[in-house]
Amino acid sequence: LCKEDIDEINYLVGRQYKTIALVEIEDMNDLGTIPYFIVTAEGVTYDSCKMGMGEYCLMYIYWFLKQVRRDSIILIEEPESFVAIKSQRNLMNFLTASRKGNL
Repeated sequence: LCKEDIDEINYLVGRQYKTIALVEIEDMNDLGTIPYFIVTAEGVTYDSCKMGMGEYCLMYIYWFLKQVRRDSIILIEEPESFVAIKSQRNLMNFLTASRKGNL
């Protein structure tokens, strides 16, 4: 991902990722495309399988928002699940900025 994407994800998640690699896995049992992330933070490299649920959820939401058409309606059920309070606030700020056309 580019620096801008990494900066936005850092804001959402509340971590300082040095790198974020994205692999899109297609045709996963008719589920469509699934994002698989490989990140480096604080000198440690790990992937989607090792992430906390909140961390992966926020990265998934970011990825999904980048894929969806601007005039779409998106329902996010229980965004507070698994997500720290600061990241919940950051997500709402991010969604507000997206609505204003900044995404």
